[in-house]
Amino acid sequence: MIIKIYGERNTGTNYLMQLIENNIPIVKRNGSAYLISSANSSVDLDKTGELGWKHRLASAEYLQAKGVGRGAVLIVTLTKNPYSWLLSLHKRPYCPLEVRTQVIARKAAGVPVFQKWIEKLFLGITRRLGRPGLLLRCRFPQWCEYVKLTFYDFIRNTWFSECQGEVTQASNNPVQLWNEKNKAYLALAEHYNVLLLTYEELLAFPEATLRKITDRLGCKMSHFNNLDRSAKNEDKENNAKNHQYYKDYYLNECWRERLNKKEIKWISSQLDPLVMKSFGYELL
Repeated sequence: MIIKIYGERNTGTNYLMQLIENNIPIVKRNGSAYLISSANSSVDLDKTGELGWKHRLASAEYLQAKGVGRGAVLIVTLTKNPYSWLLSLHKRPYCPLEVRTQVIARKAAGVPVFQKWIEKLFLGITRRLGRPGLLLRCRFPQWCEYVKLTFYDFIRNTWFSECQGEVTQASNNPVQLWNEKNKAYLALAEHYNVLLLTYEELLAFPEATLRKITDRLGCKMSHFNNLDRSAKNEDKENNAKNHQYYKDYYLNECWRERLNKKEIKWISSQLDPLVMKSFGYELL
């Protein structure tokens, strides 16, 4: 069987993937998809591929088009409390960069506008590299100069994206992005073997959460090794950000101190209450 991870940016997908690699017998990896040692020989990870970008909009139609049957894959999704997630996304948006860089601007309709001196070079490189070129500027924001948005402007700003598998080319705002991505996970669970996890659950009970995965897979986990340091490369050198730091910050909701009443009110007005309830979150 294949384990496939889906989760929005900054929801702990790197952490979960490293836990899987450290504790579950893996035969092969393709991006955020894993073939486990007890897998049925009829499952070919080379043929199925990664099953899409881990941050993409997950849908039964997409997996069916890939020829992936219900019994061939365990899909694990990760969801983070939207209030804390928005703070994380503001800090590390990853994609899209276009609307916040000094090199690329956008018209009101969402059409990219390039400064003349770089237009020919930029488009030429992007077209030659194809999707890898697109991902290059999405995955490495430190290579770009930012026009910094305040958090309140960021959460109300249109979310543009050209990445394959995004919700739409332009969502009304990042809160809508959270609504639509997580609504898609719930819909996917009606058609496939899906384990819906929250980042908070993973932080609080990493071993028990991993055993949920192995129970679904029908395989054994003989030991458990947690990851004490941040799974993000840019935070690994910060010794203060260990597993206990993240538990305190997220489980004790220390992030609330970074939100003011105006921001909370606006975010709450945009959230889908049914999706919130489905994942056990409450409107503030």
